[in-house]
Amino acid sequence: MKRWATVFIIILLTTTAFARSLASAFSYKLPVDSFIGQIVEPQPNSIEEQTKEALKDGYSPAWIETYVPEGMRQGFVHTYNHLLADLLPAEQLQIGKAIQFGSLVEVPFRIFAPVPLSGMLVWVESDEGEPYLLSLSANQ
Repeated sequence: MKRWATVFIIILLTTTAFARSLASAFSYKLPVDSFIGQIVEPQPNSIEEQTKEALKDGYSPAWIETYVPEGMRQGFVHTYNHLLADLLPAEQLQIGKAIQFGSLVEVPFRIFAPVPLSGMLVWVESDEGEPYLLSLSANQ
């Protein structure tokens, strides 16, 4: 009888531990957005966090100096000036999971205000290891 009680207790403890670990594994999973894929909560010092900061910052010459490499600034401003002036700072947004393609990292995003749209920021790593904004795409 003691043997069966011991086996039952071990099975109960194992099952309970497994159920707890399974529940914790799925408890924090954020939803999937049809436009940007898996939504993430950006971790500190991640490319997703840098994307969130870039989209929440006001568009200005300091923004360009912070996020765009020096040799690309003129072309970047010429290409994206009107869009960024209308878009930034974003008030309500979601960040998708970063996708790496070699040295490029694409980070999808969705903005709800001031202008509702989804898009992607493409980052490239500099020689010093700092990510810089390479391009932007947006769909309204």
